[in-house]
Amino acid sequence: MALGHVKALLVLSLIRLGQDSAGAASLLIGLAVRGAMALTDGQARDRHRNSISGQSTSSMQDSYSNALDRVLKACLMLDTIVSLRLGQTPHMRTNDMKEKPTEESGSEEWAPWVPRAGFGSENVGGAVQPAQSLSSFNQLYQFFRTLNQSVESGSAGPKVGAANLVQALDPRFSFCNSVVFGASTIPILPSAFLIQATFLGATLTLMADARVSLIWSLMEVLESSISYFGAAGVSPLLVTYMSIASTKSCVQALRDDDKTRWNSLMGDLMSVWQDRSPNTEYSPMDAESSDQTPTRVESAAPQSSRQASPFNSEDNALHSWEPVGYVPFRFHGTVIVCSGPYLMGQGAHGVDYDAIMDELASIDCTDSMEADPQFMANLGFAPGSELTDMLRGEYGGM
Repeated sequence: MALGHVKALLVLSLIRLGQDSAGAASLLIGLAVRGAMALTDGQARDRHRNSISGQSTSSMQDSYSNALDRVLKACLMLDTIVSLRLGQTPHMRTNDMKEKPTEESGSEEWAPWVPRAGFGSENVGGAVQPAQSLSSFNQLYQFFRTLNQSVESGSAGPKVGAANLVQALDPRFSFCNSVVFGASTIPILPSAFLIQATFLGATLTLMADARVSLIWSLMEVLESSISYFGAAGVSPLLVTYMSIASTKSCVQALRDDDKTRWNSLMGDLMSVWQDRSPNTEYSPMDAESSDQTPTRVESAAPQSSRQASPFNSEDNALHSWEPVGYVPFRFHGTVIVCSGPYLMGQGAHGVDYDAIMDELASIDCTDSMEADPQFMANLGFAPGSELTDMLRGEYGGM
């Protein structure tokens, strides 16, 4: 398994978390964790081999090592949050991780963030700010590291609580714990709103008896995120934060208006990540195929026959996005094309053999074995000849 495969598994797990399918996300994260650990073991063997041979590591190897460290941290973060969602113990531990933070250099950190057209409000004011992707990643890791340590805290050491989140807070993100809290104090960056939502969600998780004001603050951050960046422009982790918070008594005790507001936010966030329905999906190819369909075939094949045909239920959904000339793997080999009006409209029953036999029976033909004079004359025999004369002429010499 390559490093790109591990990243792909993590992305797929995020989609499952956005669908609130924590069980499926847990399986994907587990595969990613195993793959990342296998890559780490392979890297350790390569380093040991190079140290014996006296070879120094190249810049490409160092870059790969940094990327692998970031993937391992991402695995720990997702493993921690999905375990808390399922009420399980995380597989990965902070003791197994390196304490070295991710280097905050390069275009990922300092490239200016520009809002995308079609996502949220088009008039996002304020000065252009750097994306701060790497520094935000380090801060998120510190939050999840605290959550990971809280699972086994209290038995062998001091109990980890919400105060530890404040201690792990970088001064650059002090707006998370500001006395004057509000969405207006947060920089208009997707990463900043994600950090604020993670801080509030982690605080709700670590507090046994959370205050309702935390729920109001979390809803304000979520509403502002959707307003600025659109529901598709925020992290699917917000769905998991809300699912974990829903188990708290402060959420269950919300009044009707606040419950409606909470459920509406949950629905807006989850609607982005739901699977597309093949029956309602529209493709531009549908319009092209309908324009090119001959009217003669449409009149001969009514709508009911399409619904009854065994090839229309699943394959049409697949063919709606397939290129022209594509043949599905299930039909490799001889392709039989049935055409003709008498084969259409029969559905799953096939050809109407009874109608064919009735038509044959209606043909005017002789019911006796007597020879037809005209028929015998057409064969070259004299008028009035019978079958015996024909046989005698053929086999008379035998």
